[in-house]
Amino acid sequence: MNAKSRETYAVNFPKSPDTPPRKGSATDRGRLVKFPALSNDDPQQQTGWKGMWRLGPGIVTGAANLDPSAIVTTTIAGAAFAHSLMWVVMLVVPFLLAIFSVTSRIGTETSQGLLDLVREHYGSKIALAGAALTISTNLAVVIADIMAVSDSFSILTGLSRMFFIAATAFLVWYILVFQDYQKITRALVLLSLPLYL
Repeated sequence: MNAKSRETYAVNFPKSPDTPPRKGSATDRGRLVKFPALSNDDPQQQTGWKGMWRLGPGIVTGAANLDPSAIVTTTIAGAAFAHSLMWVVMLVVPFLLAIFSVTSRIGTETSQGLLDLVREHYGSKIALAGAALTISTNLAVVIADIMAVSDSFSILTGLSRMFFIAATAFLVWYILVFQDYQKITRALVLLSLPLYL
């Protein structure tokens, strides 16, 4: 740690009658809080290719919307209906943008997940119902993705998809549980980049 990274900035938080009570004693209110200054050799301030890897989780999350089940579903819908459903896309996009905007602002402002906020404001029963719905929806999506990947292997090899379901599920489980998260993120980023071209 060099001398620059040990510098601190003082920020004063004045007392206010409208400020809600915070943790700590009454003597801590209005005191100075010191934050460490960021230096140029800080990993969080890396630029160039090394700094680009920080965008990895966001790139992977964006690409995750194009999962195997979505590709199979949209391919079948496109083959069956061609351009006759374009009006649905035009109708849904504003709603998607509004939902993404609201949820990202909620997460940024509260630093909490949606189910945590539901439990805090509406009770544990509603939060538990939401969690059960989320788990069942995610489970259905994972099963659909495994089936879509198995169908792809079936098309490539000419074998039944039943040969690939267990192998695909085991491979995904093994990679997620036993492999390094950073390496997985980098690999997924590289595999996701063609989707942005």
